[in-house]
Amino acid sequence: PDLHPSSQASGGSASGRPSSRQSRRSSAGSGGSAISTDRASSGPDDAQSRVFLALKQRGDVEQLKAHLRKRLFEAIQQQQQLPKQQPPREMDDIDRAAATLVAEHLRTAGFPYSLSVFVPESGLSSGGLLDRNSLQELLRLPADGGFHRRLVAAPDGASVLRTVLQHLAEAGGGAGGVNAGVQTAESHPAEALLAARMAAIDSQFDQRARQQKRQPESSAASVEAALLQCRRETEERMRKQLQADMQRFREGELAKVRLEERVAMQKELEARRREMEAEYRLRFTRLVDREGSCDDALARQLKEQERECYLRRQTLLEQIDLAKERENQLRRDREAWEREQTVRQEQLRALDQSLVDRETKLKAGELLLETRLKDEVAKMKLSEETKYFQKWKELELQDARNKGAGLCNSAVAL
Repeated sequence: PDLHPSSQASGGSASGRPSSRQSRRSSAGSGGSAISTDRASSGPDDAQSRVFLALKQRGDVEQLKAHLRKRLFEAIQQQQQLPKQQPPREMDDIDRAAATLVAEHLRTAGFPYSLSVFVPESGLSSGGLLDRNSLQELLRLPADGGFHRRLVAAPDGASVLRTVLQHLAEAGGGAGGVNAGVQTAESHPAEALLAARMAAIDSQFDQRARQQKRQPESSAASVEAALLQCRRETEERMRKQLQADMQRFREGELAKVRLEERVAMQKELEARRREMEAEYRLRFTRLVDREGSCDDALARQLKEQERECYLRRQTLLEQIDLAKERENQLRRDREAWEREQTVRQEQLRALDQSLVDRETKLKAGELLLETRLKDEVAKMKLSEETKYFQKWKELELQDARNKGAGLCNSAVAL
């Protein structure tokens, strides 16, 4: 009665978890020990070197270093309160084209980490990258130009920025001069005549240049130069004034268009806001009704769960009482068994002591019998030796007698 059903249920469920966790830990420990022995047997240094070389060849080591440098810079920036990077400004078409060329080159060159850092910092993540057709339209490339043909002929995986640099390098290398020729007959005297005229023009130009260096400028030339300078200044002033007028007109038109767009956008936003408010009220009403029904269902479910938990708690209490009774019975049986074992141990100890005493007595009797046996054996041996010596003496006497009798018999026979 003192326990809550939910606490009983949670306690019962929690009590069954450690065994499975311990079994998983033991299995993981045994598996880890087996793996560690295998690694130790196969050589950990060789395995580490092979893994490091594989990661370095794939570029994972450099990516990890770059990532760690970035994380270190962010940590230092947070600790020292460095000025954070300003959000990227709004990009025009030229900036987006330049950023697109750089991002496309990083992607084709195989720099994914640099690309992942460059795209959000440049602001391309919101607007997206431009494709090749958009770049051609933005740069106003002629369809019959060499760069357009080179860009179309480039494969899909080629870098557009690299193609642009190649085209600029080739165009800059060939811009120093233009080769031209005239198709004439080799025997025609026009070639010699043209060379003579060009030489005469060069000599006249050199002569006039030397004269201008020697003589001061004339008044007419100075007046003409002043008029030319005044004309240039007037044209420059008119050009600047025209540009200022065009800029003011453009700004006024842009402000007017922006104001009209702002008013139209506000009207559209207001209409959209009213629609969303109506939809919100409708959805809110539905959600309130749905929440009420869910609360009722949840209350019924909780009552059912509490009833089931109460029944389980009563069952667990009965099982606990039975377990306690069994434990007390087992304790009493164990105490009786321990007393019986104590009595048996005392009896066995007394029996062991009596056996030790009997063994001591038997050993003393064995020693006494062994001593007597040795004495009897010595006596019997001495008597047998005496008897043997007497028999040997008798045999020698008998042999001597036999030899004497034989000699007598042989003498008698002779």
